[in-house]
Amino acid sequence: MMQSSSSSQHKYTNRLAKEASPYLLQHAHNPVDWYPWGEEAFEKARNENKPIFLSIGYSTCHWCHVMEKESFENEEIAAIMNQNFVNIKVDREERPDIDRVYMTFVQLTTGSGGWPLSCFLTPQLKPIFGGTYFPPKESIYRGNISFPSLLNKIHNMWTNKREALVSQGDKIVSVLKKAFTEKENEEEPAKSADHILKFAHEYVASTVEDFLSSFDTVYGGFSQAPKFPRPVVIDFLLRSYYEEKDDRRKLDIINSVTFTLDKMARGGLYDHLGGGFHRYSVDTYWHVPHFEKMMYDQGQLAIVFAEAYKATRNEYYKQILEEILLYIERDMSLGESSDMIGFFSAEDADSLPTFDSKEKREGAFYAWDYQQVVDIIDNMVPHIGSVKPSDIFSFMFDLKQDGNVRQSSDPHGELTGLNVLYMDKSLKETQDRFSTIPPESVANVIMDCKDILFKERNKMKPRPHLDDKIITAWNAYVISAFSRSALLLSEPGYLKIAERAANFIYEKLYDRETKVLHRIFKKNSEKERNIAGFLSDYANMISALIDLYEASGSIKWLNWAFELQDIQDSYFYDQTNGGYFEERGNDPTIIYRLKETSGK
Repeated sequence: MMQSSSSSQHKYTNRLAKEASPYLLQHAHNPVDWYPWGEEAFEKARNENKPIFLSIGYSTCHWCHVMEKESFENEEIAAIMNQNFVNIKVDREERPDIDRVYMTFVQLTTGSGGWPLSCFLTPQLKPIFGGTYFPPKESIYRGNISFPSLLNKIHNMWTNKREALVSQGDKIVSVLKKAFTEKENEEEPAKSADHILKFAHEYVASTVEDFLSSFDTVYGGFSQAPKFPRPVVIDFLLRSYYEEKDDRRKLDIINSVTFTLDKMARGGLYDHLGGGFHRYSVDTYWHVPHFEKMMYDQGQLAIVFAEAYKATRNEYYKQILEEILLYIERDMSLGESSDMIGFFSAEDADSLPTFDSKEKREGAFYAWDYQQVVDIIDNMVPHIGSVKPSDIFSFMFDLKQDGNVRQSSDPHGELTGLNVLYMDKSLKETQDRFSTIPPESVANVIMDCKDILFKERNKMKPRPHLDDKIITAWNAYVISAFSRSALLLSEPGYLKIAERAANFIYEKLYDRETKVLHRIFKKNSEKERNIAGFLSDYANMISALIDLYEASGSIKWLNWAFELQDIQDSYFYDQTNGGYFEERGNDPTIIYRLKETSGK
């Protein structure tokens, strides 16, 4: 453990203090002797013949914060970790290749995954056991062994049954390598173009059927709780809608899409004051979200709402689209110059309830006390006759004195007595309820209430932590969103933003001499810029440049897309078996190369 130069501020300082990642820096003053991923840690594990404890997460991850507070800040637990393990921290947004290797292992061996990812490795980096969050004590709610018990169990097995553990690690890696690198049916003859086309049509049709069969006809979405927005699924269904020839099936597709989008946009998953979507809903109703906001969701969901508006001309989808784009530009951008703009990664789920608070709480920035809302609205929004504006707003958003969150949606009681805004009643239903008031006046009251609450929220509550990394792949989604919206809505301002964002990637994250697209930009940090891009960075950027070319007509964007495609092929294409690997294969610490595949 390094000695802190500012011991009055921090009792502990470890090697993560020299890193640039916001996530790693969050753990720089844990009593755990953390190492970044690298040879120093690997050599220590080999020399001392200790297993590695690998913890992977990201800076806005709620359960990562929970495990840090419960275990990594606990001196007794840290002592066990430091005595018996070499402890490594990885930011999954910096190194998705490392995350993907060990997440694949955990998903295959446990049937599930998530973050924080907790994995035990041999000194040769082979996985032997893994999971996600582990509590500091035995937990009925989470159903997990306690983290100290797990540490002691792995240590005892490493001490007494090391050969069996190492052999197990070797076998697991061998199976994974075989699954992802060996070519199946090597002697199978090449298929004709007609055969491939027929297979593609059949596969698309069966996939559409799978999604329609999983569609929640009551609350929308294509899974049970926790419900993720799944923009890729919705985008796929919208594309299938245009191709579908059967009228009944076509109607089923568009109805499943629009019903889901309506429920998502009206639910607490959406920030009705500031725009933008939270990461997922913890309940089936889309009411109570996991409150972090990720840039990859904003970009992809903006695209989905743009395409939905194109298909239906529903003005509500246009409104949501414009609000997402406003949120991105207003709250999540780094304007380097009039010609360049980049977009940050995420906002945290947790924040301080007030500027005087000492303890962060999930959803504190977004949840409201009923009386607080009433006082703000009725003091700042004009009344219409005898009707209080808070009555209108409370009716539409189901605000209650004792809170509107179901206990089943909040098992830890973090939102007890509070209200999470969701549009329980439509504007038409609200206008009908207050029929003594002109309909346009009701609409204006709602808009005024939202505007006032948005401004007061920013005055009264500290914003959640901002992860200010600028990630190429995620910025590419945003470039596509602004490009498509510019074309769809004939909005030159959106096109300008898309061009500025593409310029940012070209100037800050693309090395024109080495032809390397880098993954991350962080202001005043050269270390982040040394991380080479992965397949998702190249593929998403190529797609974004094509969208930008179609919106602008400027050939330079198409030329750059062709250039990146050639580079992507040379770095990632599997010349033997076809398909693209997720990373280049030039890092010996990545024990096997993976391809992103999907199957039924």
